[in-house]
Amino acid sequence: PIGALIATIGVRLRWLLPIGILAIAFAALHDDAGDDQLSLLRGERRLVPLAGIALATASLLSVPLDLAPRADPRRNDPPERTAPLLDPIEATLALRAIDPPIVLHVVNGDGLLPAQWRNAALEDYDGERWTPDLVLRPIGRRLGSSEPGAVQYTVRFLDDDLSLVPLTGSPVTVDAPIETDQQRTIVRLLTRPDPDEEIRVTSNRTAQAGADGPVQIASRPVDETSSGLTELAETLAGDGTVLDRLRTIEQTMRNEFVLETDAPGGGLQRALIERFLRDTERGNAEQFTTSFVLLARSLGVDARVATGFDVGATTPGGTVELRSSDAAIWPEVRLTDGRWVAFDPVPTDEVSDLAEPPAEPQVQTPAAPQPPIPPPPDPTDDTPLADQSGDDTAGGALSTAVVWLVRAVAVAGLLLLPLLVVVAVIILVKRRRRRRRLGADAPEDRIRGSWAVATDSLVDAGLTIAPASTDQDIADDGEALTPGAARELHRLATLSSAVTFGTPQRIDLLAEDASSCLDEVESSLGASLTRWQYVQWRLNPRSLRASTRSPVDPRTQGRRP
Repeated sequence: PIGALIATIGVRLRWLLPIGILAIAFAALHDDAGDDQLSLLRGERRLVPLAGIALATASLLSVPLDLAPRADPRRNDPPERTAPLLDPIEATLALRAIDPPIVLHVVNGDGLLPAQWRNAALEDYDGERWTPDLVLRPIGRRLGSSEPGAVQYTVRFLDDDLSLVPLTGSPVTVDAPIETDQQRTIVRLLTRPDPDEEIRVTSNRTAQAGADGPVQIASRPVDETSSGLTELAETLAGDGTVLDRLRTIEQTMRNEFVLETDAPGGGLQRALIERFLRDTERGNAEQFTTSFVLLARSLGVDARVATGFDVGATTPGGTVELRSSDAAIWPEVRLTDGRWVAFDPVPTDEVSDLAEPPAEPQVQTPAAPQPPIPPPPDPTDDTPLADQSGDDTAGGALSTAVVWLVRAVAVAGLLLLPLLVVVAVIILVKRRRRRRRLGADAPEDRIRGSWAVATDSLVDAGLTIAPASTDQDIADDGEALTPGAARELHRLATLSSAVTFGTPQRIDLLAEDASSCLDEVESSLGASLTRWQYVQWRLNPRSLRASTRSPVDPRTQGRRP
């Protein structure tokens, strides 16, 4: 309870401006009469810009030192957002790279089980990648309404790192604590599943264009990420209905483009996608899917990227194993009734990596005409020219080496310059804070400042201080880092607690004692380190970061004893 009452909550930057204004007014008016000072200040034109520069400088200096306030134990606010999702496309690529493949899920269900099992859907493309920018919130077991032909099945999780539930379509019910977004594009378990844990799921089936009768494709505005592909999409799509044009693009990419997993420039950046569509027509499955979605969007069709598992064929009930090698991505197009139709623009077979063997050279027979024999060299030609050529070659090689050496030194200097700036800033900030703490006017502030400097040194050496640790707890944990000054460390902790929660006698002598104890603690700490460890200790920014720095500060009136 005491720790909760005195815990700090970080720097309140909103108070910086009024405090700065009051400080300027106090500095300007505390010596002479107020009327005289105000009359003088009215004629000083540089006061306002200088005051603005001072306030801006103070704000910029305070931001990097206090990026995030410490948590207040007196408040129990709910989180604003849930933990971010791992990029589903990167997760799919990681699963496909597992060698040998492993079984991730075992699905048991009645009726016809589909070939594709979706676990995520991505709609936001920023020109570089598909971003899962979603807000997931806990929800009950029912997620939507059931449609005719909904599939009921159980999913067994064989790995506790898995959290996304595979679905056959839009989810209906999930018999487990889950969280999801408003559009139900992702359904994730709230807790890690136990190995072999089974979850009961009811999910609707994915729509089949053409199999369920006439369909209407939903539209969306053409955005800037796909507007430049409209002309190419119209060329590939031809004439017909919207569905017919999408099918034409799908068949064109499957039959005329080349699938190559390790194709050069296989990223999802907009420039690489245009190069794939307009020039090479050779890429990986992720480029095929992204290109189809962007081409569809350039025609005003609402499309997205789905990730999950593709087992290759439907199963008439029973058991289906979802393996790591089945991880896949595919495009989906939305219908006007809210359902999504899957497309498959990726070719079935991948191009072979084996190059054709070179043709055998033609064997020259004795009867074949022989090539002309070059004339013998003139014996009058001497070798000085050859020697001169060799000298020129050596000189050219030397000059090239010098040029490359100069370039390497210049590049190294440019790379080291930011590092040197960071090192200089860390040293300057540490020295400034140490001088402020140890140079306080009041003896009790110097004692608390000595303890704060000691705890910062321990934090930079690797000590982690819990928010609820007392001064004696910190001293106990720091004995391992200062084997030769354990008594001085405990003495310094006792002095800090004494001046914080009491009024000891002869406090000026106690301040000198605290300074001596600090010197012994830092000397013992530095003596136990190697030269490289000593440099790392002095340049370690842990005591400057809000998440790892020592909570001991003379401005917080000490800690609990």
